[in-house]
Amino acid sequence: RVFLPFEWTGVELFAAGGTELRVRVDLDASGTSARIWVADPAGGPVAYVDGLQIREASAEQVRGAATVDHLYRVDHQEVQQSPSSAEAGRSAVLGGNGDLARLLGVDHLADADVDADELPGRTLVDLTGWAGRPVHEALADVLALVQRLVDEPGELVFVTRGAVAGEPVQAALAGFVRTVRAEYQDRAIRLLDLDTNADADTIARALLADGEPELAVIGGRVTAPRLVRVSAADASERVVLDPERTVLVTGGTGELG
Repeated sequence: RVFLPFEWTGVELFAAGGTELRVRVDLDASGTSARIWVADPAGGPVAYVDGLQIREASAEQVRGAATVDHLYRVDHQEVQQSPSSAEAGRSAVLGGNGDLARLLGVDHLADADVDADELPGRTLVDLTGWAGRPVHEALADVLALVQRLVDEPGELVFVTRGAVAGEPVQAALAGFVRTVRAEYQDRAIRLLDLDTNADADTIARALLADGEPELAVIGGRVTAPRLVRVSAADASERVVLDPERTVLVTGGTGELG
């Protein structure tokens, strides 16, 4: 039989850096819950755990856990577009330096020129040039844009560049747009990420894709994020973390942690 720590509650850390510890563990009568005191050799408090829930696992369960096929990752796969797709009226690009509008051959609306009554059926919000900006400033600015546009009719397509490739500011903007889409499910809000070589024809095909709220143009293909299984061999690959950088771990404890 194997007893495994299951849930920690009431954890307090009072000191760090010790090389020798004295630990007291008090189990309850059922043997499934414990309180833990940790002290240094002089008796000074180091840590305290108010509750540690313990679960028993059999050898079969431990061996079986190594082969459970419940691991997934996001993979961008090419979208098979419907031949019945039709253009949704006039389009225009809002913001940016005008390059995206010229590439697509549509009107360019500078931020200061936005008139809600004259917005087209599809408005492409150009965020492609925001890479390198402070993240908090970029998010504040796109929030202001959303607040101005979200109550207006027509489709909103937020266009980023390099979010899928991991450009930090573009990835943050893409995440923000996903949140907006979740909060305004009655609005037509889409996200389109471009790579550095995206051409007008491929972008146009992406804009005509039916039923896809998030798309990415990668290597001349129109792709959408899909969950795919990860094999045990893939999952066992060792990831080397840079000790000089910050790593954000999410999901491991059931919440941001």
